[in-house]
Amino acid sequence: MDKQHPTMGGCPQCGFGHYGARHVYGNKAYQYARTQQPWFDKKMAVHADKLQAEIRKTALANRSSRAQAHI
Repeated sequence: MDKQHPTMGGCPQCGFGHYGARHVYGNKAYQYARTQQPWFDKKMAVHADKLQAEIRKTALANRSSRAQAHI
């Protein structure tokens, strides 16, 4: 039976997919969560910026259409 991380499953040391990850991916597999976090944060920040721009654009369009309706 495979040994698994007590809270996350997967690798008994770090929780990465499977404890054989070191064999497949090398030692970097054990640093995956730490090294991917900055990338994930950057992607989420870009996504949040796009959503905020879309919200501003929609709000501006709604204001314009309401102003046109009152004329």
